[in-house]
Amino acid sequence: MSTLSPDLWQRACERLALDLPEQQFTTWIRPLSAGVTVTDGVAEAGEPGPITVSVRVPNRFKLDWIRAQYAHRLEAALSEVAAGPVKLELSVAPQRSEAPAMPLRRTQPLAAATLAIDALIALHKRPDAVPEGVIPYGLPRLMEEVGRLHAWYLPLVGAPPLSAAAITSYGRIWEEVLPLAWKAPTSLILFDYHVDNLMLVPGRTGIKACGMLDFQDAVSGPITYDLMSLLEDARRDVDPALVTDLKQRYLAAFPALNPENFGTSWAVMAAQRHMRVIGTFARLKLRDNKPHYLVHMPRLWRYMDRCLAHPVLAPLKAWLDAHVPQAQRRVAA
Repeated sequence: MSTLSPDLWQRACERLALDLPEQQFTTWIRPLSAGVTVTDGVAEAGEPGPITVSVRVPNRFKLDWIRAQYAHRLEAALSEVAAGPVKLELSVAPQRSEAPAMPLRRTQPLAAATLAIDALIALHKRPDAVPEGVIPYGLPRLMEEVGRLHAWYLPLVGAPPLSAAAITSYGRIWEEVLPLAWKAPTSLILFDYHVDNLMLVPGRTGIKACGMLDFQDAVSGPITYDLMSLLEDARRDVDPALVTDLKQRYLAAFPALNPENFGTSWAVMAAQRHMRVIGTFARLKLRDNKPHYLVHMPRLWRYMDRCLAHPVLAPLKAWLDAHVPQAQRRVAA
């Protein structure tokens, strides 16, 4: 153990805290202190070698993020304090022996959905919800996703190729309506927020019991996206009465939200997500030979019909009625 060990890590962190925004330091660096050990190195001929600072982090996601974003700065701060080379070693801490987390979908539906909603409410109330490095949900990505309709879905149902003019008009409609989703406030979008990606963590209470998976595609964007993703689940039907109650629970937590703007944002984000998933499921069948996703197509088109009833989506509804008639919205599973 190094003679510097009692305060080497603390002093290096104090220096790093001066260079990092407080939210980043509090989120990513300060919690590491509990998993730090410092050992002296030994070079050849028994001479002192580089000090090694071993840091254990709770999970692989945090390990990868800290390694990519902060490891070089941590090592530089440690070397500066130690007045010599310091080697930083990062690893995932061994998991404690405890009951495994349970998929949220296996719990009572109302309790599961309420927990998921409350977790979103807590996230959206945080002014620091979007970590540094998370990019906005930008127009190029949004447009590529809705373009999967003509790239993958129409070939799936045997529809003739669209004309260049039809594809252009489709794109222009989306370019006009997508900005309306930003009538709602923005926060972190976890992107695939539904019960298949949520876990009930044992030994925890409140929102801390809600474990989240598959958020590597997270972006920043309208708060309506994840809420809609949860309540208009592509893979299972959700009781309409439950949807209404949970929407009201969410809105009650944000009394300053404009209901009309919230409804517009919901409709636009719903149409975009459902169109993306329709095209993605078609791609999974055609490219990856995974036909089992097609069983969800009728539900997705029902969702589309619902959001297309919103006035701002009237041009999109007219385009779909002209170019994707009802007969082409029926897919054999």
